[in-house]
Amino acid sequence: MANQIFTGKASVVESSIACSNFSCIVVLTMSSRMRVTKGRRNNRRAHHSVTKETLTTEGDTKVPHIRHRANPVTGMYRGRQVIDVDAKIAKKAAKLAARTVGTEGEKDEA
Repeated sequence: MANQIFTGKASVVESSIACSNFSCIVVLTMSSRMRVTKGRRNNRRAHHSVTKETLTTEGDTKVPHIRHRANPVTGMYRGRQVIDVDAKIAKKAAKLAARTVGTEGEKDEA
């Protein structure tokens, strides 16, 4: 005889119970009411497709960039300078130089 367990809106039916000396395993079967049909699943997945990013060219430099994002080459967005590209490059160079100096010291010790 199968027991029914009611949890919120979903009802789950215990199909079998297997017990040993140390543990019990309860196998639950899903109610058909909870099942997601193929059509509903496919309708949900219809919106998961990947679309190609739209590129825009900047007015002065004609450099392409993704729309509604700052241009990574010039640092401009909607005619304003929002990223200091020169400072960003200098910071990367300093970080790389510090990393190479640290690894050279380790090589000398070995």
